[in-house]
Amino acid sequence: MPQTGLDPLRVLAWPAYYDPEENPYNAQLYSHLSRLRVETDEWSPARLRSGSYHVLHLHWPDLELHEASAVRAARRAGRLVTHLLVARARGIRIVWTIHNLRSHERWHPLLEEAMWWCLTRLVHAHISLTEAAQTAAYRRFPALRRAQGFVVQHGHFRDVLPEPVTREEARRELAVPGDAVMVLFFGLVRAYKNVDALVRAFRALRDDRLLLLVAGRPEPASIGDRVAASAAGDPRIRLRLEFIPTAEVSVVLMAADLVVLPYRDILNSGTAILALGFGRPVLVPALGSLPDLQAAVGGAYVRTYTGPLTAGVLAQAIASLDSGARPAPPDLSSLDWPAIAERTLHVYRAVLTS
Repeated sequence: MPQTGLDPLRVLAWPAYYDPEENPYNAQLYSHLSRLRVETDEWSPARLRSGSYHVLHLHWPDLELHEASAVRAARRAGRLVTHLLVARARGIRIVWTIHNLRSHERWHPLLEEAMWWCLTRLVHAHISLTEAAQTAAYRRFPALRRAQGFVVQHGHFRDVLPEPVTREEARRELAVPGDAVMVLFFGLVRAYKNVDALVRAFRALRDDRLLLLVAGRPEPASIGDRVAASAAGDPRIRLRLEFIPTAEVSVVLMAADLVVLPYRDILNSGTAILALGFGRPVLVPALGSLPDLQAAVGGAYVRTYTGPLTAGVLAQAIASLDSGARPAPPDLSSLDWPAIAERTLHVYRAVLTS
């Protein structure tokens, strides 16, 4: 086992700083850990074999299964398990932050269950983002009770993106009328995110004041074609089916009155936290950690529903919007990154002394 007295503590992260434009979560975590004398390197097999690391910190292992080809997915999953075995042989502690409990597409269910069986028996510790997420993880993977379990929240993105513009400035830039009620879906458009259901529910609302913007890159492109077909013929629906650059994220969010994330299945949602950081209320299913998020910030900003997203659910959420009655922006101080980094460092120290 690596000696905990070594300073600085060295972490190999999968991933670390890779692609902060797509998702700044990891870059924020490890940049704040660096201020606590934690050195973090980007994952590579060569670094695993030749470097001197105390911890291998794993995020989103389910992405190894994001392959339509069963052969390629099996190779990637097999390499992942092999790397974890190498890490254990070298005395490196393995920590897994549980962002998802299953792959979103579920293309290879038998292969996936085999990968999870191995992974959950190889990690030394796991981090859940809420208490509810940890409970769900233990229910899904009973083998995780053999490892050390911790809860460390998902940090907010208030300090990551450019200073927000005003609602009026954002609407001028997007050519959205000031008196329109704008509903927004933001993020990658993937099958499990159920954007079709939002489009159908919106179309059933007969109110010309309403506007729906779907903003995000489809994965795969065929999902975008399906959303476009669902939206065809309704001039109140705008589609921006492309990656939204960081410089424009605040414009899109600040123009919205309500952010709707109609996921069919979800454990954690960084997009919901992103929207809250801009003071935008969200409508989300009562799944995974989202009821915990509602309890933390209040029902004025996080509105949940059970069952499918219907026109009635959407209409009620829109009717509840009243900017004059809405409280001050939600308090997200518990999600400040310095505190998140401190809690993560506690996890590393605990797993290294066990």
